[in-house]
Amino acid sequence: MITPNKTIPLKNSIIYKCIYILEVNFESIYLVDLYRDVVGRFDGIDEFLYSIDVLYLLNLVDVDFELGKISR
Repeated sequence: MITPNKTIPLKNSIIYKCIYILEVNFESIYLVDLYRDVVGRFDGIDEFLYSIDVLYLLNLVDVDFELGKISR
C-alpha cells in the first residue's frame, strides 16, 4: 500500500496520498486538525501517519512531536 506496484495502483499508494496533505494550506497546524481536514481522503489513520512519515523523510514537512504540530 505504500508504493505502487503491479497490484497497487498509483492512486492507492501512500506516495500519491501525500499530495492530499500538501494541498492543505498551512504554515503550522496541529496533527489532529490536519487529520480532520483530510480524513475523507484516507482509508484510515495509519495511511495518514504513513504519509506524514514519508513527507518528513523527504524533508517537506517538519514535525514537533512534543507539541503534536506539523509545519512546512
